[in-house]
Amino acid sequence: MTSHEVGDLVEARITKVLPFGALVELDDGVSGLLTGADPATLRVGEQVSARISTIDAERQRTALVTA
Repeated sequence: MTSHEVGDLVEARITKVLPFGALVELDDGVSGLLTGADPATLRVGEQVSARISTIDAERQRTALVTA
């Protein structure tokens, strides 16, 4: 699913802002959910630094928190 591991610091591009965070895309095309940031401060297309908090390969989901 991804070449990243839990705890990795990555750059991600915001693809959609949600009331509880944002959907992001990592450099290798993997999508994930970013939490820990105020959605009012996030903008689609913005690059953010984030830390991978969980990877669920079975469900193909990656969770990230703001770094």
